[in-house]
Amino acid sequence: MRPTGSPVRWRERTLVFAACCLPLGLLAFLSLVPLAITSTNRWVRRLGFVRWKRLHRLSYAAAILGVVHFTWRVKADLREPIVFAAVLAVLFAVRISQTALTPPRIGA
Repeated sequence: MRPTGSPVRWRERTLVFAACCLPLGLLAFLSLVPLAITSTNRWVRRLGFVRWKRLHRLSYAAAILGVVHFTWRVKADLREPIVFAAVLAVLFAVRISQTALTPPRIGA
């Protein structure tokens, strides 16, 4: 598919896209690196469960950044990114409802 418009405009659009979309995807990826490193039982013991759990909450931000990056990356058909966003929203809703329905632990 050939780009429409003058070549100068197309280059400007590409630069704006690269300036917004690629760093966002890189940030999402880099936020997953500490999660991959600290996913073993040894790291859970080393960090302590509370700090390990707080660190692994980065996965929520990484998922949101990934969906936004995917949405910005797609140029023509937004159906697939919308499906990804809907699945993520359902998963977040399930997670929030489980957290809300779980009674607080005494002494925690």
